[in-house]
Amino acid sequence: MNTTIAIGTTSKKKIAALLVAIQRGGWDLTYSASKTASGVPEQPFDFDEIRVGATNRAKAAIAATPDASYGLGVENGIVHIGGGLYIDLAVVMLLDRGLNVLAVTTSTGIPCPAGDMAKALGDKQNTTAGSFIAQRTGCDDADWHAHFTGGRVGRDAILADAIYAALALWFAPGCPWRSA
Repeated sequence: MNTTIAIGTTSKKKIAALLVAIQRGGWDLTYSASKTASGVPEQPFDFDEIRVGATNRAKAAIAATPDASYGLGVENGIVHIGGGLYIDLAVVMLLDRGLNVLAVTTSTGIPCPAGDMAKALGDKQNTTAGSFIAQRTGCDDADWHAHFTGGRVGRDAILADAIYAALALWFAPGCPWRSA
């Protein structure tokens, strides 16, 4: 039986990442995408804002898709890890129709230059650090990760791995939440 997962975004990168994850896992899932609000600033800063954004997107997606069994929220943001160092990462939140957390994962983190993050914070988080990076380097503001890694680690792969991990946690027989 085919199951629908509602993803709280219309971002082509995030939808493509979901499709890669579904294919990699061999799961019989279809998806429905809906534009959702994260309820956090344009540039989420700190783990809690990122988590809240992912949760809000998952909740809104499942509410917008009555035939969906699951809601998936993906939110990128920047975390200060001390010593003037910042890491960009995504939080992936998988909820069931009752809004219970089925799985939560994070993506691989990519360092974000402190100067670009300072500009985003100075703009009260209304502009992403990626926008400032793109202005400075000419790269894609949604995938500056690829620019900094010489094309070796792009945002598409980072998101696909994080979504795959969330789905694998839930759909694997040994999922810790299933026995709790």
